[in-house]
Amino acid sequence: MALSLPRTPYLHFNLYMDNYFPSIALFERLRDLGIGGCGTARVRKTAFPPYFHDDRSSIPWNELSGGPAASAGKVLAVQWQDQSAVHFLTTIHNLEYRITVLRKKPCLSSTNGPAIHKAFGPIE
Repeated sequence: MALSLPRTPYLHFNLYMDNYFPSIALFERLRDLGIGGCGTARVRKTAFPPYFHDDRSSIPWNELSGGPAASAGKVLAVQWQDQSAVHFLTTIHNLEYRITVLRKKPCLSSTNGPAIHKAFGPIE
């Protein structure tokens, strides 16, 4: 499917996908073709490098960590701590650039209360 995209110097494509499809090999191939890729990944050897997965229960909310997923450094593997760990692979982002968004304080019935209290203060 990606090979059917039109090839011109003025068009650049980025493919976004869910955790069923991404793998390090796929993202390396897309990058070699000049196509960007980004998507959530399952923690498996072929999809997300297990050595970047941090399963500690004490990771602070909104913590971001990761690094190159393979020796060639074409794919970045990232773990972001939300209510639980979110893993993704990307060829179009880096760890330095972040967009900060002002978020509303969640209501009392929020399911991730302990993490919310740390980030937003006590819920009133």
